[in-house]
Amino acid sequence: MHHHWELYVASFQRLLVTNNRRSMPGHLKNHWDKGGRIWGLLWLRPSANLEIWAEELYLIWEASEAEEWIDRVDWIPF
Repeated sequence: MHHHWELYVASFQRLLVTNNRRSMPGHLKNHWDKGGRIWGLLWLRPSANLEIWAEELYLIWEASEAEEWIDRVDWIPF
């Protein structure tokens, strides 16, 4: 069974940005166990706000290539 996020990020080659630290690690592990790939995942820190997240996402977009994020998981640092 695919989750809607799996189909979307695979179909449109999008990096997933989430603050879901409760169920996403398990979903991600299951996805990888089935041989799935992702175009990257960024965790949001709940202590930040939308403006900070937007600025960080913009900097990441400017400073990296999409291919660098394949199967990579990281935090937005602030």
